[in-house]
Amino acid sequence: MQVSDIDATNAATLAAIRDGRAVVDPGAFPYIGFYNVDLFDCPPFVMYTADDCPRAHNILYQREFEPMSMLIWCKLARTATGIVDLGAHVGVYSLAASALRPDLKIQAFEPNPYAYTRLRLHKTMNGFQNLVDHPYGVARKETMVKFSWRLKGKHMISSGASIGHYGPETPQQTLITQMICLDDTDFHTRMGARPLIKMDIEGSEDHAIDGMTKIFALKPDLLYETNLQKAADKLTPMMQALGYSFYLVREKQRQLVHRDRLYKSDLEAGDLNQFLTVRPRAEVAAMFNVVAA
Repeated sequence: MQVSDIDATNAATLAAIRDGRAVVDPGAFPYIGFYNVDLFDCPPFVMYTADDCPRAHNILYQREFEPMSMLIWCKLARTATGIVDLGAHVGVYSLAASALRPDLKIQAFEPNPYAYTRLRLHKTMNGFQNLVDHPYGVARKETMVKFSWRLKGKHMISSGASIGHYGPETPQQTLITQMICLDDTDFHTRMGARPLIKMDIEGSEDHAIDGMTKIFALKPDLLYETNLQKAADKLTPMMQALGYSFYLVREKQRQLVHRDRLYKSDLEAGDLNQFLTVRPRAEVAAMFNVVAA
């Protein structure tokens, strides 16, 4: 393959996307190269795909990625005093925050080496010197663990991972990776009065929660995804004791739905995230579209 071949393929793909076809299949129209990310409420930035990134499918082809969650994130990032992205993957949330807040260090954690490498590329190409990338995960204590992620077709960068192993029927790759305990660091002293956190760590929430008590005591705004009900059950009383309210993030409807507790993600509806905050409900309703359950 020559560069001219890649250019021709990319041109055909971009033409198909511009034509406004209902569905542009990445399998039929691959793309290798940089693309503009300009659909969020933040300054535009660039990302890269080697026909291997699920976020390119969302952003480049579908022109949509977690629209309500990103609306919340960008709005709150403008006034946050500390921002942490746990499970940054290739960096969409971290990049948006970095573009919005060049005055603030954005802390991004991603232990998957393939996703982390792409995150580093995105940081470099955008010149985001305020983005601080960490190639490890978070847990209740500093340790080394077996860390596995599902292998996906076409060498796609996986967004699913786990401490330990999946079952033998699951194609996976495993390495030994470092985990840190945030309570053993000075992060909580640098987060300020209005922290903002995104937590999407693919089933490892139960391990991380125990090591974040000092940060939770600061009562950060939190975007939270979990596929484990036991993790939701564990975090609910902890956050209730701190005065938190819970909201389901309904992405396609651009809505928040108030709830009495946390639940695991609704994979069927595609609503993966929940919003946790100590802000008064009237303030949240003034900022976002909140509807009754």
